[in-house]
Amino acid sequence: MTGYFRKLEDIVLRYKHKYAKHPKKAALRLVWWNLVAFVLSREVKKSANAVEGAWVKILNEGVDITGNYAQEIKNFKIPKDVYINSFNIDAALSSGKNFKRMGLVFFMGIGDYFLATNFIEVLKKRYPHIAFDAYVSKNIDGNNSPLVAECLKVNPNFENIYYFDGRPTRKNYDFSDCYKKIKEDTLLLPVVYGFGQHIKSRHETLCQTFGLSKPNFTPIPKVYTDYPVTPQVSGIIVGIDKKMQSKKGIIWLQLAARSSNYIYNHDKAVELIEGFANEGYLVINLDLNLAEADHIINLDIKKVTINESIKLLAELNKKYKVYCAGINSCFVAISSGLKIQNLLLQNNYDKCIESVWFPNVFVIGNAEYAMLPKSRVFEASLDDYTLNAGKRFDYNPEFVLECFKKFQEQV
Repeated sequence: MTGYFRKLEDIVLRYKHKYAKHPKKAALRLVWWNLVAFVLSREVKKSANAVEGAWVKILNEGVDITGNYAQEIKNFKIPKDVYINSFNIDAALSSGKNFKRMGLVFFMGIGDYFLATNFIEVLKKRYPHIAFDAYVSKNIDGNNSPLVAECLKVNPNFENIYYFDGRPTRKNYDFSDCYKKIKEDTLLLPVVYGFGQHIKSRHETLCQTFGLSKPNFTPIPKVYTDYPVTPQVSGIIVGIDKKMQSKKGIIWLQLAARSSNYIYNHDKAVELIEGFANEGYLVINLDLNLAEADHIINLDIKKVTINESIKLLAELNKKYKVYCAGINSCFVAISSGLKIQNLLLQNNYDKCIESVWFPNVFVIGNAEYAMLPKSRVFEASLDDYTLNAGKRFDYNPEFVLECFKKFQEQV
């Protein structure tokens, strides 16, 4: 029954937002959901028991414990049964297999990884006597980014980082190469999580999946910067210092993202950067091919590693007033971990935005987000943006600058 009430709570919250203006429709949908839940209850119970048993058998016996999760892993969703039976790690560790290591298999991009960093800290505290290893696909695809491995290398919770040859298949994500790399003393667990409008926090849903206590609040991402400044980063800082003599701050600007295949309009970007310069800011440009100027530092992310970029941002934040701005990317989560104010240009309507939002983030959007504080949202009208070929919003520079001024007043 606990699982049922947990599901019911989730579905009520989901319908509360989805049908806020149609309460009768919400009531009818809720009745239908209860009917389906009743009819399927026996099937769910049988399946849940099978899942729990499979987790105890572990991968070392050649049993794929994710067998019931094929489609869910591919789509980054927690299977329904997990709401009843979370991963039974304690049962696995007491199964007589003498597990000394836990191998976490990551199916995510770099931004998703930073949303999971506090969960990793909690999991490690729960099992301090177990060594943690990480497994990350060496291939870039719709599910994975090898950049996750680079960030894991500076995460003190892990002893070893392994690449595996993973790829999407028709029915599942093929991570069988992990089997060739694990040792007999390793418990291998896929890092899968719930995703949807009813999921408030990535941290919370990961804790639920791994059988950890429900957190009282959502912590900000953990960003690790306890590693040396490289010569390349030192050189970049020297160049920035020279240009900062007449500037009042820095804007860390990202206007493109691989995950969404989006690039902000070039002409608008030039106008926007000129506007920031007129306000007295030096712009660090991460994506666009722009000429070097007194008010621009071009950061070639193909030559600067992700860890160097994070270290650079952290070091600059110690010396100057730094703001982040741009589209939804990994630096939204990173800025939250570094406690840097961020102006997010949300270029589509994202009903799941609450799961990636933190108090340092101000959102420019074309619709009202009922789940976010009104003081953190700048709602654009039809005159404030244009649609690009991919049906994404290119906000007009003058509107972004107007929002930036209001944003500054609140921070």
